[in-house]
Parts: sequence; structure tokens; C-alpha cells
Amino acid sequence: MEQLKLTAKHLSKIGFIKKIYPKDVMNKKRIVYEIRCLNGRFCYIPDEPEYRWYHTCIIGAGYNHTHLNIERLPELFMILSCFRVKYNLVN
Repeated sequence: MEQLKLTAKHLSKIGFIKKIYPKDVMNKKRIVYEIRCLNGRFCYIPDEPEYRWYHTCIIGAGYNHTHLNIERLPELFMILSCFRVKYNLVN
């Protein structure tokens, strides 16, 4: 199945913050939507072809990325709730 796609408007209503990171190896700016959680942050990258959703766990000075297969909005809210993320419900 295909990953859940959300518009910038819906992401901001939920509580995600838009961040623009400097140019990467391919000389492209990277737009990432982030929301803080208990031990790191959840991220949505709209331009990713395969995995758009991932969780970054911050441990001391290091961090670990976990790709998430989120296909529906209820799954997103369930995962955000598990990590005690404060979010807003949207229609």
C-alpha cells in the first residue's frame, strides 16, 4: 500500500512544524515536517519516494531513525498517542 500523504495545511493543524534543511549532496533543500515527542521527534518528508514517515530517537549525543509504514490517518494518531505527542485532531 501507499504511504499516507498529507498537505502542509493538515500537518500544521496537527502540530507539525515545517523545517527547511540546507542543501544536500544533490544540491537540493530538504523540507521536513517535525513534531516533538517523548524521546525524539516524528518526521514527515513529502518528497521521499518510498518512506515519508519516520521517528528519530535521540539517545545522548546520538540518534536513530526508524522508518514507519503509515497508510491511514488513524494509524498516525495511534502512533503519536503511543509516544505521548501532543497533537490536534483534524477533519
